[in-house]
Amino acid sequence: MTDTCGVCNRPLTDTESRAAGIGPTCARKFTGSHGAAGSHQLTFEEHTVPQPGTQPTRYRKRPVVIEAMQLAEPNTPDGVARWCGGRVVGDGITGHPYSIEIDTLEGTMRGDLGDWIIKGTQGEFYPVKPGIFAETYEPVAAAEAAG
Repeated sequence: MTDTCGVCNRPLTDTESRAAGIGPTCARKFTGSHGAAGSHQLTFEEHTVPQPGTQPTRYRKRPVVIEAMQLAEPNTPDGVARWCGGRVVGDGITGHPYSIEIDTLEGTMRGDLGDWIIKGTQGEFYPVKPGIFAETYEPVAAAEAAG
C-alpha cells in the first residue's frame, strides 16, 4: 500500500487507490489487465508502466575512449568539419562561419564555437556542449590512448 500515485506522485486519499498505487485520474488513462495473484500490469498506449513502488536501477557509464576536437583555437571550423564530415555554416548571430552542421543518427546537429565534436564508439560524430564534455570526459594518458 502506498500514499502517493505511482504515475503522478499526487497523494492518494482512498483505500482502493492506495491498494492499487494509482489515483483515479491516472487510472482512467490506462487500460488494466490482471495477472496472477492480483498483480496489475498497466499499459499506456504501447508502453508498460512500472508497478507502484518500482524504483529505477542506477547505472554507471562504461569507460570508453573516444576522439574529440574542440571547435575553438587552435582548431579551425574548416579543420573540424573535414575531420567529422560536417559543413561550416554561419553562427546564427553574426553570420560568421564559426559553426558546423553534422549529420548524426538523430538528424542534423549544430556545433557552435567552443563545443566539442565527439567521434563515438560506432564512428558517429556529434556535438557536445563544453560543460557536459567537462563533466563526462577526461584526457587519456598517452600510453592508454595508444593501446
